[in-house]
Amino acid sequence: MKYFVRQVEPKLQTCPFKMFGLGIVFKGNPHYIDHYCSEWDYALRFIRRANTYSYLDLSDKELRQNIEEDIPREKGYSDEDVDTIRSLIADYQTADTTAKENSAFIGILNIFTSRTWVRRTIRGCCQGEWQIIYYPEEEFSDQDIKNIEIEYFDMGYEWIVHDQDNTPEKPEDVTGYSVYTHGWNTETNRKELAEYLCCEPEDIVMWEYDHDKIIPLYRKAA
Repeated sequence: MKYFVRQVEPKLQTCPFKMFGLGIVFKGNPHYIDHYCSEWDYALRFIRRANTYSYLDLSDKELRQNIEEDIPREKGYSDEDVDTIRSLIADYQTADTTAKENSAFIGILNIFTSRTWVRRTIRGCCQGEWQIIYYPEEEFSDQDIKNIEIEYFDMGYEWIVHDQDNTPEKPEDVTGYSVYTHGWNTETNRKELAEYLCCEPEDIVMWEYDHDKIIPLYRKAA
């Protein structure tokens, strides 16, 4: 069986990327809108409350109660967790650089979520296209992050997969549904499409975008 696909003109393509539900934080570039996940929001609210209500002056028992109320987790917190969080609160409040403040906050986030959060910069094609992301390392592979980078800056390719009964003879005849790929050349995109369509790469007939044709128009002078 043959599958026929047509690449959408780059300026008209639509990327399916959605930040919501990923569990990743996007923040750092002032030209882009920040996006936070719920775990980040909980941890940030906790550390701000710790500063406002002087959590460092509390006893271990009182601090534990506040931790369990502000950032509750199913398995609770050990004495070691409470001691570490107290130390991290102190580090956050006395930090003299943004990097140190951020390190203390991430330490609390790690304990709260029982995961290891890492920071990474993703980049687009143009100057100014960059963003800093924070994510739980265990849940995303390196390829996952590369795909997210491609989708965030819409550097991939959108294809229309023909889903009609007729056989298209030219790209304009291809009508159907949209698929987004992350490859950097014909071969990698063909393989990704084949994986999506559950077929062999050689079963796909691809029409790639080449260029726009500009036709001059004239009017008769009066």
